[in-house]
Amino acid sequence: MRSTASEGEQIRTSPGLATVPKEEQVAPSPNIAADSDDEELPPVHDKRQPDAKSLKDRFNYASADCAAVVLKANREARGLTAILNSKKDQYMLNDCSARKKFVIVELCEDILIDTFVLGNYEFFSSTFKDFMVYASDRYPPKNNQWTSIGHFQAFNSRDAQVFSVRDPKIWAKYVMVEFATHYGQEFYCPLTVFKVYGATQMEQYRKEEEEEDLLEPATLTVDTLAGTPLLDYQLRLPYYHQKPQHKPLHIAGSVSPVKAYLQDMQGLVNEYQVQDRSEPTVVSKTTPMPRVPNLPWDQSNNVQSVDMDIKDDYDEDDDEDDEDSDEEPEDKKSTDESNAEGPVPHAPHGQESIFKTIMRRLARVERNITLAYHYLEEQHMIFNLVLQQVELNNLATMQLAIDQLNHTTAKQMQSLTALSEEVWRAILYDLEEYQQKTQTETSEMASRLEFLAEEVLFEKRMNIAQLVLLLTIVVMIAVNKVVTKLALIPESKKEK
Repeated sequence: MRSTASEGEQIRTSPGLATVPKEEQVAPSPNIAADSDDEELPPVHDKRQPDAKSLKDRFNYASADCAAVVLKANREARGLTAILNSKKDQYMLNDCSARKKFVIVELCEDILIDTFVLGNYEFFSSTFKDFMVYASDRYPPKNNQWTSIGHFQAFNSRDAQVFSVRDPKIWAKYVMVEFATHYGQEFYCPLTVFKVYGATQMEQYRKEEEEEDLLEPATLTVDTLAGTPLLDYQLRLPYYHQKPQHKPLHIAGSVSPVKAYLQDMQGLVNEYQVQDRSEPTVVSKTTPMPRVPNLPWDQSNNVQSVDMDIKDDYDEDDDEDDEDSDEEPEDKKSTDESNAEGPVPHAPHGQESIFKTIMRRLARVERNITLAYHYLEEQHMIFNLVLQQVELNNLATMQLAIDQLNHTTAKQMQSLTALSEEVWRAILYDLEEYQQKTQTETSEMASRLEFLAEEVLFEKRMNIAQLVLLLTIVVMIAVNKVVTKLALIPESKKEK
């Protein structure tokens, strides 16, 4: 006989305390086990969570059906795998007198734990009270240091108790539950149910993306920029999207192509700055959009000025990212305070999803690649102008060299043709000589084969003759013996 919660009853959960209906609550026993310590528990925030029925639709990552396993427990524990199934008549049996009671479970996947369930359905047994929950992304953990995700206190109830985690901190693959105290003075402290609920990295990433879309519907995020092709991701430069009305480049004799091109690009940058003020800005939540640097057009060192300004722009972007990361803990503090006061279901955690990290880094890489692409395009145009001038100067020389090469090649081809003809004649002569030699050897071999065939035929005939002679001798000996026996038979009859 076990007591279970009815379908109409609602279970209240909180990060530090799990409650059950008043009619099922049992007052804590004044006599706690000898190994229990009087520790000051953290303040309990009584905040309503979804009832136990909502957990039926969620996936249990500490279930044996998805290959979750119990890695380790204290020496006195027995029946470890019973807590991973949903059968109420099977349980993990543990001695209440054990000095350290714990169990380590490997979950199905790396998840961000938000809820877990513990329960004891057995009567005449002690129920867990104070316990700590630790998590880790590897086993054994690095430097044997587990990450604490909460200190919880349960009621003395023979039912499943739901606990919610306020700050999961890391993506957990391994969970350790350490029981500190218990209710009652029974010998055994069993554990029947252990379930863990949370969100995988992909689910958390999709959830954060949906929240960002709802908060910023009119802005263009980094994700949409990362999804566009590289050629379409231009920084609204009028040179790439529209053709500004500028005169073509005229290279004078005293002005180099590089200086002429840089002077012409000054007008393009000024026009871009004026146009950029009237256009709507592109807002990014994770990383700021790159801006086109104001290039100082110095005729003494133009190319180096372009390189230094773009490098400074990268440094400024990195500084802005560092400032965002420095301001992040303050945002977390304010978020935690608001969660403690208002009914926010979940607070931000310390370790972000790997998918979000990848997308942020990809957006930054694509931004850097885009800037590098623009810079390379400009350098490409400059080099084209220089190469055109060099090509005009060297065209006659190249044509003369090509003619000389053709003449030399023709002579070499003629000499190679004559040499190949001589080699071909020598090969034909060798082939004829070899053919004659082969025919002579073939005829000699044929005559020898005929002689051997005749000798073999003579040997066969001699063997046949010897066989016939031998058979004749055998037959004569046999006939002689038969005649001798027939001659002896009448003489014996006469004597009788």
